[in-house]
Amino acid sequence: MKEIELIELYCLIEDSLQTLGHHDDQRCEFSEAEVVFTGIVAARYFSGNIRKARIFLKFNRYCPNMLSESRLNRRINRIYFWNDLLKILGNHDYHTVIDSFPIHSCRLSRANRRGLFQGRIFKGYNSSHKCYFIGIKVHLITSRTGRPFFFQITPANEHDLTALKFLDLPFESPCRLYGDKAYNDYDYEKELERKGVRLTPQRKENSRKKHSRRVGGWLYKYRKKIETAISGIVRLMPRWIQAVSMEGFETKIALFIVAYTTTLIN
Repeated sequence: MKEIELIELYCLIEDSLQTLGHHDDQRCEFSEAEVVFTGIVAARYFSGNIRKARIFLKFNRYCPNMLSESRLNRRINRIYFWNDLLKILGNHDYHTVIDSFPIHSCRLSRANRRGLFQGRIFKGYNSSHKCYFIGIKVHLITSRTGRPFFFQITPANEHDLTALKFLDLPFESPCRLYGDKAYNDYDYEKELERKGVRLTPQRKENSRKKHSRRVGGWLYKYRKKIETAISGIVRLMPRWIQAVSMEGFETKIALFIVAYTTTLIN
């Protein structure tokens, strides 16, 4: 990594927090921007290893007032504004895209000995790898250029359409939302359209409502962008994410998504 990259990354985070209206307490010796910066450096350069990122930033004098490892982890896990941060970093327009991807917590053969994600709701099926897994599912919304600006985490067996119906969609103006075949529901499309969101999923072969060639072209093009974004996020992750709690596991997922988004800006 280059020094200029780290400086630009910190400035980007600090400017984004100021845009959100975030202000640190005057007594705070380690700012919230430094906490977010450390977490994103861990996700972007150290496969999510907070300990390695902490040591690197402290001994290279990027964050000389670095917190202890336990306090730093607690501060990172208390952060709740990841989606607000993504809205600023992932500026979107009329065309948006939604998709989901699985995150494996452990192998299915170790399901009886797992510490996290207890219960059948965390057992899902990965259609791309054609296997069952234990873990969660991330529902991601990006701009048409593939820049993430919203995500939601659900149990692994949650269907994409069911999850979409319960998402607190981040749109403030009329938009078009593209998706794959899992989002086909004519009634729900009408319901969303009354709210200004035009859901445009891939149609099945026996569908009564076919898309025009122009819309089909947009759908194909923008779907490629979100698939590229998902691949980029997964590429930052280690094979198995280490966490001692579900909250910590989900926080690391948020860090990887924000970290990937920053790579599209810097």
